[in-house]
Amino acid sequence: FDGARGWVTFDRTRVDAFWTRPVAYKTGWFDDTRDKTQTFYGVYATTALLPAAAMSVDFYFFGLSRIGALLDAGPGDERRHTVGSRLFGHAGAFDYNFEGTYQIGHFADRSIRAFGGFADAGYTLKAAPGAPRFAVKSILASGGDSRGKGALGTFYPLFPADNFFNDSQIEIPVNLMAIYPYLTVQPVKNFAATAGVSVQWRQNRHDGFYQPPGIAIIPGNANGQRFLGEDANAQVEWQATTNLDVHVEYARFFAKGFVRAAGGHDEGWFGLWATFNF
Repeated sequence: FDGARGWVTFDRTRVDAFWTRPVAYKTGWFDDTRDKTQTFYGVYATTALLPAAAMSVDFYFFGLSRIGALLDAGPGDERRHTVGSRLFGHAGAFDYNFEGTYQIGHFADRSIRAFGGFADAGYTLKAAPGAPRFAVKSILASGGDSRGKGALGTFYPLFPADNFFNDSQIEIPVNLMAIYPYLTVQPVKNFAATAGVSVQWRQNRHDGFYQPPGIAIIPGNANGQRFLGEDANAQVEWQATTNLDVHVEYARFFAKGFVRAAGGHDEGWFGLWATFNF
C-alpha cells in the first residue's frame, strides 16, 4: 500500500487513522504503481478494557472504494463501509479472540448488507507434557443472492492475510461457514507443531465459492449443494537459532458437495520457508 497514517495514544488506548491505495505489482525493478481503481481508508482504536483481567477490545471503521470490482454478481463499481469490534484476551489457561463485522454500501446499482463473525478460543494444559492447546476457530462470512436484484449479501474481507486456517490460501472468508478444531503442542521452547481439520459450507446457496483475492471460481448457480469439503493441515515452527526461523506446512483440501458436483477436485499444498533476521 501507498498512503499515510497517523495515530494518537493516551492512557491505555491507541487510535490509528489511515488513507491508502494498494500497489499494483509489475515484473521490473522499482516500477510498481498505485492501483488508482482502489482506495482503502479507515480508523482503528484499541484499548485495554480490563488490564488486570488481560482483556482488550478493538473498534474500527474501514472504507473501500473499487472501480470495476468483480464478484459472483458480476462487475461493478463498489463502495463498501465496514464497522466492527474485536474482544480478545485470556483468563488463566483459557484464551479467546472474538470479532464481529457488518458491511453496508453499494455495488453497481445494488445496496450491500453483509456480515462476518470470527472466533478463535483455546485451552492450554500447561502442566501436561508438550503444553497442548486444544482450540477451535470458526468463520461465518455471509453470501447471498449474488445474481438477484435485492441487497447484496456477499461479505468482502478487505485484504485479509488468508491464513486464518493455514497458509495454502485455498479458500477465503466470502460466503463461508467453517469450523476448525485443532491442536498445538510445544514439547520444547523453540519448537511447536499444529494439526487440525476445517469443515466448510457455503453460508448461502445463492452465492459462489471464492478464492483469494475474492474471485468466485465456482458460480453460485452451479448447483444447490451447501457443503464444500474439509481442509486438513499440519505445520511445524522451529526457532533453529536466535536469528533463524523455519516453517514447514502441508494442507489438503478434500472437495465434497458443491465443489465436487461442479467438477472440482482435491488439492494438496506444501510450503517450506526460512526467515533469517540480522
